[in-house]
Amino acid sequence: MLGATLARSLGLGSGKADPTECHSWCETNANAWGQKCMWDGCTSCSECSDDEAGSSGPLTSNTLQYEPALQYEPADAPRLVSGLPASLAEPVPPQRDASSSASRGRPHVLFFLADDLGWAEVGYHHAHSDTEHAPTATLNTLARSGVRLERQYMHKLCAPSRAAIQTGRAPIHVNALNAHPSSFNPDDPVGGFAGIPRNMTGLGSIMHRGGYSTHYVGKWDAGSATTDHTPRGRGYQTSLYYFSHQVDYWTFKTVTGSGDESFDLWDGDEPATELLNGPSCNDRHESPGKGQNCTYLDTLFEARVHDIVATHNQTAPLFLFWSPHLIHGPMQVPSAELRDGFSLPKASCASRWHETVLKKRAMIKHLDASLGRVVSRMQDNGMWGSTLLVFSSDNGGAARCGGNNFPLRGAKGTN
Repeated sequence: MLGATLARSLGLGSGKADPTECHSWCETNANAWGQKCMWDGCTSCSECSDDEAGSSGPLTSNTLQYEPALQYEPADAPRLVSGLPASLAEPVPPQRDASSSASRGRPHVLFFLADDLGWAEVGYHHAHSDTEHAPTATLNTLARSGVRLERQYMHKLCAPSRAAIQTGRAPIHVNALNAHPSSFNPDDPVGGFAGIPRNMTGLGSIMHRGGYSTHYVGKWDAGSATTDHTPRGRGYQTSLYYFSHQVDYWTFKTVTGSGDESFDLWDGDEPATELLNGPSCNDRHESPGKGQNCTYLDTLFEARVHDIVATHNQTAPLFLFWSPHLIHGPMQVPSAELRDGFSLPKASCASRWHETVLKKRAMIKHLDASLGRVVSRMQDNGMWGSTLLVFSSDNGGAARCGGNNFPLRGAKGTN
């Protein structure tokens, strides 16, 4: 699974390291990774001795099973080329600061998880990186300069996929149901909840234990019945998120298990009341009342990501899990973005479906542009050259919402 592979590749697995194996691996592989080996204070391979080998375990052939898919480029390698704004197309200057996380052998990690993005909804799956039907200029460029995993399988629904990623286990061993996040069975205090059973370790906890500063932003959908099921309960030091399968992009409301509507936006373990939009703000009226907010949900999430990146102390490695609501329904996008480069047909029997498809395309464009702006921010502050970016969708595109998975069979919700 993605989460387990990521943790193993960074040497964050459980168990005591073999000091001899640690030193041997360091001598053999440090140059191949373009940086020095470090365990518990070692700043060079010669210091990786019996007394100084850490407990997190070396990156050996046993733990690094998928190394080619997870390597990141040295700090002085160009990461982006044409297809992005000029500031994104420039090579990243090398980072030589001995105090940076890269010099200590641990990259920053940005895990970017899209929601319901279909196979054919990224341009690099089209001939000539088609940006008209799949407006993903940022992802196209990153795919060209990165490693593509084209035989990765995800669960057919959101919650099981997310539980699997956060635990590194197959969904059948964690959560195979897409139940409401607050569901629970009082007769089973460990596994009788929607989401991840309480006795399973989360990816955030593993990364934090490995010395990372851990942050979660976006859709959670991995349980909410107890504090153990929250991002903080799973090892994320800060979090801005919503629990449920989906919320309204403007009102931040969701339908509860009892059928009522309630706000679902949280900052840590507290309701993010200061971020809620005013009562006049909705998908048909995007103007705030006097003294009120009216901000698109994924704009809020992106702002938090920028704040985390801008304020991060680079003497420690960063683990940022960013899980936008986009492009899950409801089909909502700022009207200005819908008008920007897209045109709606005149009323006809097909116009409603056509509007859905155009909204989907505008939502994809917003998703891609958000990632591009964050990449630009990380370039500007010198983090990008030592950052590993992992991108995935939680499942396929939803056919009823205009999802496009061609030439693959089926869609979200099908096997």
